[in-house]
Amino acid sequence: MWICEAPTHTNWSCTQNLPTPTINACGSNPSFTDSNGQFTDNWSLNRSTYTPTGCGCDTVDTWYLQASPANNIPMGVLSGYIHNDAIKINGLECSGPNRGMKAGTTIPNQ
Repeated sequence: MWICEAPTHTNWSCTQNLPTPTINACGSNPSFTDSNGQFTDNWSLNRSTYTPTGCGCDTVDTWYLQASPANNIPMGVLSGYIHNDAIKINGLECSGPNRGMKAGTTIPNQ
């Protein structure tokens, strides 16, 4: 299945400018699910590049099934924050020096 996303980022608190993320944008850069209907999304903010510690933004990332470039059907929302010392997605938080989520972690849909 073709899928796409339309994220919004608010409350940017780092000294540096908000980076332009690479996304699977609806209409221009869709992605697809695997044969089980699963997909991977990556949220990150480089700890050493952005200051001060704990800075980042709030994120709401709506994912859609893309029936056609002009027909997107909402299928789920990822909501939380991306900070340079922690990431929280739909209530699941990872922080500390090894803050990455284990590959294959299922994020609950809210």
